[in-house]
Order: sequence, then C-alpha cells, then structure tokens
Amino acid sequence: MILMKVKAEGLAHLSYIVGSNGKAAVIDPRRDCDIYLDIAQEHGLRITHILETHRNEDYVAGSRELASLTGASILHGDMPFGYGQTIYDGHEVDLGQAVLRALSTPGHTLESMSFVLYDRTSGPQPVGVFTGDALFVGDVGRTDLFGEDRIRELARLMFDSLHNKLLPLGDSVMIYPAHGSGSACGGNISDREESTIGLEKAKNKALRLISKEDFVAMKAREIMEKPHYFNRMEEMNLTGPPILGRVPRPPVLPPREIIRRSDDGATILDVRAPSSFAGGHFPGDPAELCRVGPGPRSAHRTCRRWAGRPGQHRQGPDQGRI
Repeated sequence: MILMKVKAEGLAHLSYIVGSNGKAAVIDPRRDCDIYLDIAQEHGLRITHILETHRNEDYVAGSRELASLTGASILHGDMPFGYGQTIYDGHEVDLGQAVLRALSTPGHTLESMSFVLYDRTSGPQPVGVFTGDALFVGDVGRTDLFGEDRIRELARLMFDSLHNKLLPLGDSVMIYPAHGSGSACGGNISDREESTIGLEKAKNKALRLISKEDFVAMKAREIMEKPHYFNRMEEMNLTGPPILGRVPRPPVLPPREIIRRSDDGATILDVRAPSSFAGGHFPGDPAELCRVGPGPRSAHRTCRRWAGRPGQHRQGPDQGRI
C-alpha cells in the first residue's frame, strides 16, 4: 500500500493519493492534477476513485479535471452538487489491501465527510483518517461559512463529529487533514503536518473543551477573515468547474508587452516570493496586483485581489479561465 501527500504551498492545501493492488483513490485533488497521474504511473496504479471531504471554498477543486483524465468516480457527501455521486456514512471504497470507509463529520460544512483508512494486513482497527476541514493538526475547522446566524448550529455539529466520530477511532490513528498552516480554513493550524488522534487530544486546545456549550461559545467568539473569492469558489465547486484538459502554459513575454496587455485590461499575476516582489515589480497600484507566491499565510491575504468582489472583474483580451 502507498499513501502520499501532495501539498499546494500557496494555499497550504493538502491532498492525498492512497493505493494498493493496482487501484488508487485521490482525496481532495487540486486542479493541476498531473502529479497524481505521475504518482499512479510510477507505482503501477489506476486511479479509480476521487473522494471529496467537503465542498471546498478556498480553491477550485480538481475532481472533475482528474475524472476527465482517468474515468474515476467522484464521491462526496449530501449536497446539491452538479457532478459526482452522493455517498453516506459507512460507504466503502475497496482498494484491495487498503479500504476507505466514509464517516459523516458535519460542522465545517453540512455535508463534510471524513474517510477512515483500513489496512487489511494490519487487522480490523483503522490506521488513519482523512479528516478534511473537520480536524487539523492543532486546530479544528471554522464553523462560520454559512453565516453568523448558523455558527452555533454548525459548532454543535462540529463538537459531535469530533467527540462522537473522530476521537473514538483510537489514539494511534494518524490524521490526514485537508489544510496545513497558512490556510484560511483554520485559525491556529500547526506548522507540523503529521499527527495522531492521541496527540491531538493532548495538544489541540479546541479538543480540550469537553463541554459542548464551552466549545460552541468558543466558536461563536471566533472571528476569521472570509476572503471575497470564497463565495465564487463555493459556487464553482458546487456546480462543477469547467474542465481545462491540461493546465495552460502561458508564453514568455517581454516587459513592454506585459505592460501593453495590462493597459488593455489583462491582470498581472505575480507568483514570486514576497522579497522578490518588494525588490521590484511592474508599475501600477499594488492593490490591483495579485501575489500568490510562496511564503507563510501569503495566499489567503492576497488571492482576494485576484478574484475581487463580485462585479469588479476586468475583462481583458488575455484573461484566461479560472
């Protein structure tokens, strides 16, 4: 059995590929998904299933993209998605030695689903769990994405999911969350990306609140930024983003041509490190530039300039598809 993590540095997004006996499943794939094909080919696997832990809001999900390249089935929780197949608690994906069992864990979103990993060579007990945005290393998922009037409702669901579903899996079970430090989906996610349920029970402050009402009160006080582009991502990931086929490779352009195209309405996307950006960049209002390069917490502070507020997009002749 293989289990490999794929990290999208800018968004601190974590996806996974797990496989055995010639079959593989990808959990929460990113849109530029050639890397999963490369891993599968290297290990002699065919990607048969794509599992979504929840409707993501901070990036365009790659499920439809990867399915178009592999023919894999897309499985997710109960929400009015425009694609894929709805599954419920207890649904199993059989990959031979590896088995993934769906575990309903609402709270971050209503349809949130974790996937418990079993290794048939290790006995009947679970060895890991893909927790999506329910449980992070050092934190738990935010519960405010459905509006302030529903925070307490979702916080109660989150508490039940954590204490009645995830923690009883066992202290030795490894957790594989959908985001790491720097993500806008949690406020106190650890820099460390590996953990177990037992370690989280001991170190995660949110899990130490054993009273449901104390937990709900804590979540109700939690104030977190919701970048403007989240609404667009939520809509796109619900209906299903368009299939690109392959990630486009833009041509190299001289500085004068970049400035000309910017004057015509094209968006400048600067993907360099913060220090490089500070050292020099194309003229223009920095608020209109989008820097999504590497660096702690860079992406969720700057990508809102890329998506902007509804109705503020500029349609230039060179604007590509999101």
